[in-house]
Amino acid sequence: INFLEKEAGEAGLSIEILPVTSKIKGEDPWSNLVFQVATKGSFPNFLKFLNKIEGGPYLLDVLHLNLVRVKEKDKGKVINATFTIKVFTK
Repeated sequence: INFLEKEAGEAGLSIEILPVTSKIKGEDPWSNLVFQVATKGSFPNFLKFLNKIEGGPYLLDVLHLNLVRVKEKDKGKVINATFTIKVFTK
Protein backbone atom coordinates (compact mmCIF):
# COMPACT_ATOMS: atom_id res chain seq x y z
CA ILE A 1 0.00 0.00 0.00
CA ASN A 2 2.88 2.36 0.81
CA PHE A 3 4.40 1.63 -2.60
CA LEU A 4 1.13 2.49 -4.39
CA GLU A 5 0.67 5.70 -2.39
CA LYS A 6 4.27 6.78 -3.01
CA GLU A 7 4.11 6.16 -6.77
CA ALA A 8 0.74 7.91 -7.08
CA GLY A 9 2.09 10.93 -5.20
CA GLU A 10 5.15 11.08 -7.45
CA ALA A 11 2.88 10.90 -10.52
CA GLY A 12 0.68 13.73 -9.21
CA LEU A 13 -2.41 11.56 -8.69
CA SER A 14 -4.80 11.34 -5.79
CA ILE A 15 -5.36 7.72 -4.75
CA GLU A 16 -7.75 5.65 -2.67
CA ILE A 17 -7.01 1.98 -1.93
CA LEU A 18 -9.57 -0.47 -0.57
CA PRO A 19 -9.08 -4.16 0.20
CA VAL A 20 -11.40 -6.51 -1.67
CA THR A 21 -12.39 -10.02 -0.71
CA SER A 22 -11.55 -12.48 -3.45
CA LYS A 23 -14.75 -14.14 -4.68
CA ILE A 24 -13.05 -17.13 -6.26
CA LYS A 25 -11.02 -19.26 -3.87
CA GLY A 26 -8.46 -21.80 -5.02
CA GLU A 27 -8.12 -20.38 -8.56
CA ASP A 28 -4.50 -19.28 -8.13
CA PRO A 29 -1.70 -21.58 -7.02
CA TRP A 30 -0.13 -18.68 -5.03
CA SER A 31 -1.60 -16.69 -2.18
CA ASN A 32 -2.62 -13.13 -3.05
CA LEU A 33 -4.31 -9.98 -1.87
CA VAL A 34 -6.82 -8.04 -3.97
CA PHE A 35 -7.24 -4.25 -3.84
CA GLN A 36 -9.62 -1.80 -5.51
CA VAL A 37 -7.65 1.31 -6.51
CA ALA A 38 -9.19 4.66 -7.51
CA THR A 39 -7.01 7.49 -8.84
CA LYS A 40 -7.70 10.96 -10.14
CA GLY A 41 -5.40 13.11 -12.28
CA SER A 42 -4.18 13.62 -15.81
CA PHE A 43 -4.09 10.73 -18.28
CA PRO A 44 -0.31 10.99 -18.96
CA ASN A 45 0.35 10.93 -15.20
CA PHE A 46 -1.90 7.89 -14.83
CA LEU A 47 0.06 6.08 -17.57
CA LYS A 48 3.32 6.89 -15.73
CA PHE A 49 1.84 5.51 -12.51
CA LEU A 50 0.56 2.34 -14.18
CA ASN A 51 3.92 1.75 -15.85
CA LYS A 52 5.73 2.18 -12.50
CA ILE A 53 3.54 -0.26 -10.60
CA GLU A 54 3.61 -2.89 -13.37
CA GLY A 55 7.43 -2.69 -13.46
CA GLY A 56 7.82 -2.34 -9.70
CA PRO A 57 9.25 -4.76 -7.16
CA TYR A 58 5.93 -6.53 -6.50
CA LEU A 59 4.32 -9.22 -8.64
CA LEU A 60 0.83 -8.01 -9.46
CA ASP A 61 -1.90 -8.35 -12.04
CA VAL A 62 -4.05 -5.37 -13.07
CA LEU A 63 -7.71 -6.33 -13.51
CA HIS A 64 -10.92 -4.53 -14.51
CA LEU A 65 -9.54 -1.14 -15.61
CA ASN A 66 -12.12 1.65 -15.99
CA LEU A 67 -11.24 5.18 -17.18
CA VAL A 68 -13.66 8.11 -17.15
CA ARG A 69 -12.85 11.62 -18.36
CA VAL A 70 -14.01 14.33 -15.97
CA LYS A 71 -14.43 17.95 -16.96
CA GLU A 72 -13.03 20.38 -14.43
CA LYS A 73 -12.83 24.07 -15.30
CA ASP A 74 -9.57 24.93 -13.56
CA LYS A 75 -7.63 21.68 -13.99
CA GLY A 76 -7.99 20.91 -17.70
CA LYS A 77 -8.51 17.30 -18.73
CA VAL A 78 -8.79 15.04 -15.70
CA ILE A 79 -9.60 11.33 -15.54
CA ASN A 80 -10.89 9.04 -12.84
CA ALA A 81 -9.27 5.63 -13.13
CA THR A 82 -10.61 2.68 -11.16
CA PHE A 83 -9.02 -0.73 -11.30
CA THR A 84 -8.50 -3.88 -9.32
CA ILE A 85 -5.06 -5.32 -8.67
CA LYS A 86 -4.14 -8.76 -7.47
CA VAL A 87 -0.85 -8.73 -5.54
CA PHE A 88 0.84 -12.08 -5.09
CA THR A 89 2.32 -12.73 -1.63
CA LYS A 90 4.72 -15.19 -0.04
